[in-house]
Amino acid sequence: MLIAGVSAAVLLPTTAALTGDLSPSERRGAAMGGFNLFGSVGFGTGPVIAGIMAESYGFSITFLFAGFSVILILLMMLPFLRKLEIDLIRENKR
Repeated sequence: MLIAGVSAAVLLPTTAALTGDLSPSERRGAAMGGFNLFGSVGFGTGPVIAGIMAESYGFSITFLFAGFSVILILLMMLPFLRKLEIDLIRENKR
């Protein structure tokens, strides 16, 4: 838990800064607001959902569900990240 907490503390500010840097200046506030909203909702509901699942299905199933949900989110975001990478490469060539 200590390692997870330290990792989260290191990743949160850098991810927030990246969100601000990658968003257009006219939508930067909305991007940061969305980042904070979804982060807060996740931090608030994640332990509750995991606790309910652990009580109902056990820790192994809960752990597998959490792992698969992270992989699913990654797969859903890959097209966006690839487009972002291509756009950044084009922008740097100018």
